[in-house]
Amino acid sequence: RPVWSVTVSHSKIWTVQGNDLAGAGTAARRAYLALERRAETATDASVKTQFLLAGEMTVETLLTSSADAATEAARLLAIHKVRRDVLDVTVPATFLQENPGLKLMDVVRVEHGRFGLAAGRDLVWLGLRSELASNRLTLTVWG
Repeated sequence: RPVWSVTVSHSKIWTVQGNDLAGAGTAARRAYLALERRAETATDASVKTQFLLAGEMTVETLLTSSADAATEAARLLAIHKVRRDVLDVTVPATFLQENPGLKLMDVVRVEHGRFGLAAGRDLVWLGLRSELASNRLTLTVWG
């Protein structure tokens, strides 16, 4: 399911210090040590109009900089804000002979009258199941 918001946590404090922190620490330093994690969020509200059930994603990391966390949040949002499908596509058994260079994890173009594939869509080939009795192959594709 697509997401409209990705939050990436970073800069984990392994031993959180409460208000009773001794020493000459500044108020800003005490506030920093009082929280276990900091977070950066990337959002795209337009995803909610296209996908009404779009959710939010939270990822805990061991990143140590807010810039790196913001970059990762934007990267994850770009990946997860679009629809992804896993399809099983049945092809003739001669498909691999007709496409000798094709191997798993290659991109294949799927054209079909259903599922919004009439114009064709590039998908990654993830798996293969042989149906020798019916002389067919079933390709599992994703994208």
